[in-house]
Amino acid sequence: MSAVQFGRVATPDGVSFAIPPLTARSARLLAGRSPERVDGPTWLRLGAPAWSRRDWLGKLYPTGSGPRDWLRLYAAQAGAIELNASFYAIPDEPTIDTWIEATPPAFRFCPKVPRAISHELGGAPRTLDELTRTFVARMERLGARLGPALLQLAETFTPAGLRALEAQLARFPDGFAVAVEVRHAAWFARGALRDDLVALLERRGAAAVITDVAGRRDACHGSLTAPIAFVRWVGEAGHASDGPRLEGWVDRLAEWRARGLADAYLFVHQPDDLVAPEGMALAAAHARARGIALPAITLLTPETAAPRRQLSLF
Repeated sequence: MSAVQFGRVATPDGVSFAIPPLTARSARLLAGRSPERVDGPTWLRLGAPAWSRRDWLGKLYPTGSGPRDWLRLYAAQAGAIELNASFYAIPDEPTIDTWIEATPPAFRFCPKVPRAISHELGGAPRTLDELTRTFVARMERLGARLGPALLQLAETFTPAGLRALEAQLARFPDGFAVAVEVRHAAWFARGALRDDLVALLERRGAAAVITDVAGRRDACHGSLTAPIAFVRWVGEAGHASDGPRLEGWVDRLAEWRARGLADAYLFVHQPDDLVAPEGMALAAAHARARGIALPAITLLTPETAAPRRQLSLF
């Protein structure tokens, strides 16, 4: 189930989109840190779940640009991508090399762990071992461009599977960053994750994904298990609530940064993702207004969407 389907409602009218405060445990985790302060767009990265979007022509991409141009154009403005392609198949090395060539060093790919792993945690250990080794080796080819891998568990995965999750996290080598998203309601209570899950993720150094979606407010929690915030924000296709919600997240992440947060990823999802660029642009503008060093995300107009004509020398 995609982020857009998970927690969807017929209308968000009347939904409280308040962001829960940090748990006391998470506040202590951040308070014990003194993150290096680096000028530049390195601690907060905005992104979407795709770049290969023909319907972004004339909006994020100039008309006349082709699929081979889109990742380069996307990465010139966005700071990260939630890489859904790896959920379905592990990309080959030549494909990864083209991604490296198209993106600046500060850009981050956050690949989804293949569903053959994430949705089969009770499967044969040898199979999971082999799949995980292949996935890790392939993703590490990205080098510095590799962000946290997203281990998105099925909505049917309950706390009874905690040991299977622990075994899977142990398959990832030290230094391979992972962010874990749980969805079953039993993982959440009173604006936080279960203590046993928090303890496991802390031990493994894995981040806890925060999913902000209208119909599952429990999944928007205040538990940080690593000094990384990984927020999957699901909008309502331009509803009046979208803007204040995104601005609220930028403000909250800035607050957590001041308290010791090292890195933050804010991924903007929308129904069909048609208006995801608008959400990224709004969040970037609000961040810049707060003094956070981010590139502006500029949406094209009919006057600027067409590529400039070049004078022929022949």
